[in-house]
Amino acid sequence: MEDQERASQHDVYSHPSPVEHWRHVVEIAALTIAALWGFYVFVYQERIKPAYEPPAVDVAQNVRHEAMRGGKEFVWVDMPFKNIGSVDLQFLGVIINAYGVRYSDRDRTVVRRSDAGTTISHTLPAGKPVLLATRLNRYAQLGGQHRFIEDPGEVRGDPLYFALAAGKYDAVRIDFMYCFTRVDNKTLYPFKPSFTSDGAFDTLSFATALAHRPGVTCHGASGYYFTL
Repeated sequence: MEDQERASQHDVYSHPSPVEHWRHVVEIAALTIAALWGFYVFVYQERIKPAYEPPAVDVAQNVRHEAMRGGKEFVWVDMPFKNIGSVDLQFLGVIINAYGVRYSDRDRTVVRRSDAGTTISHTLPAGKPVLLATRLNRYAQLGGQHRFIEDPGEVRGDPLYFALAAGKYDAVRIDFMYCFTRVDNKTLYPFKPSFTSDGAFDTLSFATALAHRPGVTCHGASGYYFTL
């Protein structure tokens, strides 16, 4: 009787066939790959990779104006900033300068040369731009009172506005510069603003003072024209 029981137990605990063995190996490998993929997607992509990505900003420029009583008009310069990156960022400072421009009544040939090429225009020449408004927003890391933080996808910005006599200028020229960094950058940046000869905040010295600092990015442009 005992011999029969041993034989029966031997039959129950028989070794798996080669096919079953490799099927188990494939299943274990598949589970391992799925676990690694889950780690990559939910840990690396969502936490580790964003921790090293630089911030990115997009900015739009728009000028609008409305007529006022007594032959005057009110002008807004809108510059909304959008965080187009995947990490939170903070602005260090923003400079916006607005100039009024008048064009001559008689056209002439104007030649403009640059590293990119040469442009020849038969146009009404512009007079010397006149400063209408200048503003420096200096945030906490530059000695300001507040932090300007944007989450990914967020759009923010404060308009620059001023009033002038209707028809005094034909166009508005906008120059600007802004610097930003990751929100986890806690470094303080001592900064003393300087001015150009016409009284505007100097965008070039602003970028020069900050652009070389680790983790700081500065962007700007000069010569955006909008008709009035």
